[in-house]
Amino acid sequence: MNHIKEQIGQSRPTTCPSTNGVPDAARDAALTAINQYRRTAVNGMMQNGATAGTYLPHGKNMYMLEWDCNLEALAGVLLPADCSAPATSLPNNGISSAVVTSVPTTIDKVFTEGVDSWPVLLQDAANAFAKPAAPTDPVKYEGPQAGAALPPAVLPLGNMIRGSTTKVGCTAKICTQQAVFVCLYDQPLQGDTVYEGGDGVCQVSTADKLCTTYPPPTCDVNTGLCVKTDVTTTTTTAATATTTISSLAAFPGGAGGTGGANTRCPQNPLMTDDIRFLFRDMHNYRRSQTALGKTIKNTGRYLPSSSNMQYMRYNCPLEAVAIQLAGTCPSPLIQSGRLIGQVPIGTYTFTTATQEIVKSLWRVVRQVNGPGMQVTFRAQHVGTPIASFTQVPARSLKASR
Repeated sequence: MNHIKEQIGQSRPTTCPSTNGVPDAARDAALTAINQYRRTAVNGMMQNGATAGTYLPHGKNMYMLEWDCNLEALAGVLLPADCSAPATSLPNNGISSAVVTSVPTTIDKVFTEGVDSWPVLLQDAANAFAKPAAPTDPVKYEGPQAGAALPPAVLPLGNMIRGSTTKVGCTAKICTQQAVFVCLYDQPLQGDTVYEGGDGVCQVSTADKLCTTYPPPTCDVNTGLCVKTDVTTTTTTAATATTTISSLAAFPGGAGGTGGANTRCPQNPLMTDDIRFLFRDMHNYRRSQTALGKTIKNTGRYLPSSSNMQYMRYNCPLEAVAIQLAGTCPSPLIQSGRLIGQVPIGTYTFTTATQEIVKSLWRVVRQVNGPGMQVTFRAQHVGTPIASFTQVPARSLKASR
């Protein structure tokens, strides 16, 4: 059976519990524009190369994106202080960035100019995607000739129109001479397919053929984009965050919790000050020990002492994002900018669970091969247990008040 999703031509608006200066209108406009460009691409109407009238081929399985506040927060971590394009790559997320040199005066304009800068990248013969051999063949991360690596300059567009992506979060920063705009997606560049060849935008009668990546086949009849039916958007009313919380989730300050004072982040009633400061103090103690050269490696040697080890201060907006994520009862995860720990239910209190999880993030340096005496995080460390340790003592890690 085909499923139809009735909604207005743009994705529903979203509000995120952050203090990064991004207004709701900017999020809504960026999300609508990104989805419109995805529709343009899958409908065979996006110019590909310098020759007018030469377009990307029609496609299928192009899904409508929803806004994700966690991705927006993670994008904020990547923003360089000088508003240059971020050099960081993430193993679990695709990235699109744009440096805006017109120096817009508002975040709204940075968002608009940033999104609009990506499609025009294709209007250059050197940046064109390779033409598929047959209409049913996929558009790949190749170009301009088949088999050639896609030029880095056009990767932001390739990631924006990746068909199977379903979530996006963006942020921006304005400097004196320029601004930078960064979007993260829920998938990295995996394999070599941007989107599959097909007949274009979906309709009621074609969803079972054009929307098959995520069952059941569902089509948004207004945009012609496919819909992953379990995609949800985190929203807030006023300053209070709301999201779908698992019935199994319990928090220190919520029902089933231990309760306690909540003066540090009163806008986040599910957490308590004692747990907040336990997290902070345990991390800062271990960071100070590392800076003093008192952290032991798995070889029995001590890591070298360090400089510029910053004191971590607690950040309430980041806590709000973490609460939303924890409310889904996720599995353990080590990811750039995000660590999820887990202990057996019924064995620990909130206090002892906090203590054990923090210790587990640090003790791996004594258990597995680490970053070496140069304390350098390398590509081979991505996705390995040592990645948790390399995030918590990072000398540049500092959450501002």
